[in-house]
Amino acid sequence: MVAPVAYLGPEGTFTHIAAKRAAKYSNAPVIAKPSVPDVVEAVVNGEAGSGVIAIENSVEGVVNASLDQLVFRPNDLTIVEEIAVQINFDAYRAIGAESEARTIGSHPHALAQCKRYVQELRLPVESFPSTAAAVKAAEHRVDLIALGAPGLSEDYSVKVIKQGVQDYNAVTRFVHFQLAAAPRYQISTEGGDGTSRSWKTTLVITPPMSAAGVLTHIFSCFSDRGINVLSVNSRPLADHPGAYAFVVTLATAGDSPSLGFAALDLMQTGNHLKHLGSYPSDSIPKELAMKRPFDAPSGSLSTSTSYDRIVSTFPGLTLPPEDD
Repeated sequence: MVAPVAYLGPEGTFTHIAAKRAAKYSNAPVIAKPSVPDVVEAVVNGEAGSGVIAIENSVEGVVNASLDQLVFRPNDLTIVEEIAVQINFDAYRAIGAESEARTIGSHPHALAQCKRYVQELRLPVESFPSTAAAVKAAEHRVDLIALGAPGLSEDYSVKVIKQGVQDYNAVTRFVHFQLAAAPRYQISTEGGDGTSRSWKTTLVITPPMSAAGVLTHIFSCFSDRGINVLSVNSRPLADHPGAYAFVVTLATAGDSPSLGFAALDLMQTGNHLKHLGSYPSDSIPKELAMKRPFDAPSGSLSTSTSYDRIVSTFPGLTLPPEDD
């Protein structure tokens, strides 16, 4: 029998959706766990052959509690694939609910991704440990509007009162991981649309010191070899206040010679590297050549910003503007 895939329960969550996709290729069962550390522990102690945890949401950002489980645990865990799940929300009420609702509830991340709808209702907000837990509670609470994944009316005695209440078409990335020493878990190298998946490699890089140029050197080791850095996250080193390890995700496969020489260069200059995995991913956009520039946050400066505003932000810049 194939070892089960552990995930953060209960059933009906987006993590459950990702876990079922992770288990589909090998026809493995899935088992729910009450917390992310419990998911990791199930893999470490052999109760599960692999686990699935959320790592980043395109609206809410990185899930640091999940990331730290991979970065700082002494057990060598490795990511075997990354699964992207489209995050949409429907609003649910108990089937027999007729009176006006008095509360709206869900997981805090779900509430944050449905701000417009929540604000329109002007109801007190109640937090739940998961979206599915909120919908389950709505079965027996006629006062509650619950936000959850589409399709939960098939699993719980609730009705959909509004579909697609999310603010954005968000995507959550989940990592499917296992013990590095265990036989490699069987996964599909094809995405849901039948095309081949792109490869990523994630490293944890701990510099030997905090000094000017440390990050420049790290990035140049990759850029000089044509390796695209997809994301960088800093994680504080508990025993060294103000110092950080950097979790770097790269658009390259693990057997790339360029990656190997970049890693060697980093280690020879005093950096410590932890390899979190090289894995297929369906979360890299196929069209990497963007048709328009990325939308920077409101208030960002650029070369089109007035010189006076730039100088007021960076008063150390005293050079006069160039003549037209």
